[in-house]
Amino acid sequence: MCRFLERHSDQSWTPVLIRKYRVLIDLVTGDNYVYGMYDDGEIVRWNAREFLGREPIIPVQFSSHRLEIEISGVVTRRPSRYLIQSGSDFLMVIRDREVAIKSNYYSFNYNIVYQTNIFKIYKLDPKDKIWEETKDVGSVALFVGCNYSMSVSVSEFKCLRPNCIYFTDDEDNFWDKMTDFGGHDMGVYDIKSGEICRFYEGDDTRSSFCPPIGLFLTLENNG
Repeated sequence: MCRFLERHSDQSWTPVLIRKYRVLIDLVTGDNYVYGMYDDGEIVRWNAREFLGREPIIPVQFSSHRLEIEISGVVTRRPSRYLIQSGSDFLMVIRDREVAIKSNYYSFNYNIVYQTNIFKIYKLDPKDKIWEETKDVGSVALFVGCNYSMSVSVSEFKCLRPNCIYFTDDEDNFWDKMTDFGGHDMGVYDIKSGEICRFYEGDDTRSSFCPPIGLFLTLENNG
């Protein structure tokens, strides 16, 4: 199976060969390498300088440790996963949602209702290259959602909460079906306590996509 990547300075796409029946779900860059994560937590990497646009890139295995996630006593086979580089650490964020179907017997109408209820965070051990669960990511805030996830230092942005996850609604599996509409599943998750502060508690959103969230970030002046 093949995927294609491109840098801003490239004039053409570079093919990346991945294993058959596997899904490469997230990418980060660091130390002149591009790191990719399969849907079971396995990490592969390749040299960032290999973007030549001609020969296919064949990723090399970086960590073979695969993770079967158990949340609330139920094995979640395909949870949402995000790969984040936070300083020198590689973090894998697991997001689990509650999904319920509300049906009307007489009209044959139904609504699919979903809501994030828990996150789990794993740090890649640099020596053994295995995932270890953690409830402390330090004085950073993690941002997860569509296309890109990142770590931000709260010492530079005092309005952010440390050891928390800011998340947007990226559940696209139900956007083309009868749902309570997208764009509602947004908030901040406290990693230590497990509490969620939701940005939106209403039921009148009519967007199929997550609307933008405005955070007024002010750089701390240490001068």
